Amino acid sequence: MSYSKEFSTKVLVVGGGMAGVAAAVASARNGMKTMLVESQGSLGGLATNGLVTGVAGMVEGICMEFLESMNEEGALYSRPHCPAFDPEKGKIILERMLLKAGVKVLYWTYSIDTMVDAERINHVICHSKSGRIKISAEIVIDTTGDADVSASAGVPYEAGSADFNGYNMSTTLAFRMANADMIEYESAMAEWRSGQKEPVSISIIADLEEEAVRNGDLPYFIFPTALIYRVSQTPENDSDITVMTAHSFKTHNLDVEDLTRQTIEQHEQIMLLEKFFRKYVPGFERSRIAGIASMHGVRDSRRITGEYVLKDEDVACANKFDDGIAKFPEFFDTHHPTSAKIGFMRHIHLDRPKGKAVCRPAQCSNEMHP
Repeated sequence: MSYSKEFSTKVLVVGGGMAGVAAAVASARNGMKTMLVESQGSLGGLATNGLVTGVAGMVEGICMEFLESMNEEGALYSRPHCPAFDPEKGKIILERMLLKAGVKVLYWTYSIDTMVDAERINHVICHSKSGRIKISAEIVIDTTGDADVSASAGVPYEAGSADFNGYNMSTTLAFRMANADMIEYESAMAEWRSGQKEPVSISIIADLEEEAVRNGDLPYFIFPTALIYRVSQTPENDSDITVMTAHSFKTHNLDVEDLTRQTIEQHEQIMLLEKFFRKYVPGFERSRIAGIASMHGVRDSRRITGEYVLKDEDVACANKFDDGIAKFPEFFDTHHPTSAKIGFMRHIHLDRPKGKAVCRPAQCSNEMHP
């Protein structure tokens, strides 16, 4: 078979999201000839193109470098937990980091197949505007987010939840709003929190949505992930923000027809939510949609069956590994596959107390585990 272009590299990183950028930068800094291919025309994946601009967990290493560079550009909304960055400038800062490290970057390039010899990937076949491209590499790092390269090489994997008819976790399409008065909104949030009693509602947005549904202003309840991140260099009383709320359930995230269904559904939800925010949410009376994420917020699809599979029990018990590469001191960010009212599954079930897990008697409903 003929190829329009052929490349050879020591390390090939497929996927230019945050994980891919970090892998490529680290590889190049360690003296490896490194190449990164990305299907879109910018870097950062869900963090930038997906408008998920808040940085959760531990901020260290290359992540810290990125945020420091964003701060120097005045493009960081800095705070101790979940600092948020400008997604558009973030794309360029990540690009600068790669180029400074000496990484060769190819945009608009899709991995479509692999060539495997002796159980090792030695070539990745890509498609681009130039046609088919063949890239040879000694080490291939799959940071596609969906294990696309691994799957094409025959690596075993699983997808979906056996407990939920094979569904994946629910998905979210983020959007950007302008002209939000965050002073008024946060004051309303503080007042709402002070009046909460057990069981606590998901958020003030959830309570207001319920009111809007009762009044006929929303056709149905849209699960309010309700993550709202400010964009830097916009006034606090006239802010740009990114919002993670439009939500789809009963998803199959490796099915192109279902992914399309979710995206269309979430586009319609965003239009509904703009009207809802303007009418019901304090501080959003003048707000408007300023952008819609160009990357869909898929939380899980393929999971590689590796030499060891990380278990939810490992996370709950704070188990440590000699080859660990990350720390995540947050809650179980597991989104319910089928229930908009429950939304999250921030717990697991153990047969007995173990390790450092914080345990209490189960209080689950049939809707939580149907």
